Amino acid sequence: MSRTYLRDVVKPGDFVEYFPTVERFVLPEGLGVVKEHTFYPSEVKLWQVLTEKENVELIPTGSVGRLKVHGKEAYLNIGGILRKVCRNYINPDYALSATSLGAGLDEYDCLSFSELEAELEEGCPFYPFRDFAYVKDCSWFRETGVSLNGIVWFPSRTIREVKSEEEVRYFLMIRILTGTTVVERIMAEIPENSEEKKEYTEEFGVCPNVMLAHNIGVAGGDGTKENPYRLIRYPY
Repeated sequence: MSRTYLRDVVKPGDFVEYFPTVERFVLPEGLGVVKEHTFYPSEVKLWQVLTEKENVELIPTGSVGRLKVHGKEAYLNIGGILRKVCRNYINPDYALSATSLGAGLDEYDCLSFSELEAELEEGCPFYPFRDFAYVKDCSWFRETGVSLNGIVWFPSRTIREVKSEEEVRYFLMIRILTGTTVVERIMAEIPENSEEKKEYTEEFGVCPNVMLAHNIGVAGGDGTKENPYRLIRYPY
């Protein structure tokens, strides 16, 4: 019997039926997370093709839930927070991994306060921690014209230095995606020579990115929203 592999027929933006196996996941409060959050991965059944390379990657058509975070701790831990949520959207029968949209191979989470202060003292106001993996996913949105419903967090941070006659202030920011545009949201302001820092609370969506196994085929469907591709896993 001939095989039709998904990677051979899909294009970015095509719709796919994909069923995460975890029914319910609770993200506890702490490490910058403002309150306990509950997510329901198995209820997210309609996904879009992010890339159709050797291993097809999928994202949902919009946010899978809201995430409220606060201040410097959120800035330090956003990569780990998003990974904890998004890894629950894997179905091991079809997928190899699940992480956050905008994540790369190297995710810099759980940076300590002392490490952050050392970064500031060494003077890296614009390009800390090399959090630029999100650029790859943003390129996909620009190239295809497909946009994501809602505003979602990226596991990506930056620091801006603002100088005045009185002081130097550092603005700690996390990136978000709105439509096809990347925006930076301030999570904390840290004066160079003062303890009077300001911290802020923000709430945006979460978007998992699922990488399918190499041997995933098409059992039916035509890739439209009304008739998405249905998956089958071929034996190697």
